[in-house]
Amino acid sequence: DKQLTVYFLEGHGERSIEDSGENGLSALKQQLERDNYVVKSVNLVREGKLPADAELIVVAGPRRVVPEPERKVLEAHLAKEGKLLVLLDLDTSAGLEPLLTAWGVTPLTGMVVDPRSYYYFGGPFVPIPAYKYHKITTDLQKQNVGSVFPGTRALAAGKIEGATVDALLETTAESWLESNAKGGPPKRDAGEKRGPLAIGIAVSMMPKPVPPDPKAETPPEPPRPQPKLVAFAAVDFLANKIRSVSDGNFDLFGNAVNWLAGSELTISIRPKEQDQRRLSLDNVKANLMGYTTIVFTPLAVILLGVFQWWRRRKL
Repeated sequence: DKQLTVYFLEGHGERSIEDSGENGLSALKQQLERDNYVVKSVNLVREGKLPADAELIVVAGPRRVVPEPERKVLEAHLAKEGKLLVLLDLDTSAGLEPLLTAWGVTPLTGMVVDPRSYYYFGGPFVPIPAYKYHKITTDLQKQNVGSVFPGTRALAAGKIEGATVDALLETTAESWLESNAKGGPPKRDAGEKRGPLAIGIAVSMMPKPVPPDPKAETPPEPPRPQPKLVAFAAVDFLANKIRSVSDGNFDLFGNAVNWLAGSELTISIRPKEQDQRRLSLDNVKANLMGYTTIVFTPLAVILLGVFQWWRRRKL
């Protein structure tokens, strides 16, 4: 009955929704707008508080520490039935550990390596995790739509009273958390955490049951919306450069947003869009392509024909 606004936090090195470069999130913004969301940015350093219509906040891979006063604003947002979606950077949790841990999500250090299930052109550092049962992932699982996670860390799901903490995606049992990803070919060492490893986690507070009052003349009020949180252990899986590799990544994020917003009927797999890609060539490359297709290739066919004619004539 209303158009929801999705706010992206900025001011701490987060990925920008206006950046159309290969590492930006402009494609993600376009998808959210097609799903009828209003997409804006919010800077707590400058504004000091969240806008009045800020129901859903996205923290997209901050690379610098989110100061405690700002983290308190996010915590208060969740306490007031708010919705929060966190995308972690590979190298830092940006001081969000207290917030996430309080909600049953613990970020783990290291890069996931999965030699059993990975994107062929990316290698074992780009795992293709399996979906766990959840409203966010059900359609993706049924229609066998995969997601790829380049350069991801892992999360540990805990338990908190009065809430459900569910893993959304997990790697295979042969995966592990590599502590020295830049030290050559990956090799599992003693002490490194082994799989399955959770890459995404959804947390939802359960409404407290209210016993019916037989003396009440009016029907009881419907349950109030409950706080929800979704955390992914990566941010690169939503970069513009991934759009041509896996639409499943963007479907996964869109479904997470719809679940957080309470729009569960709109959780689905979106139609694949046709991309218009242009090839830019300099003069040298353009001339080389022209000579190859117009001169060299026909000439090669003619010479091959002459050779065959001469060879048969001598038989």
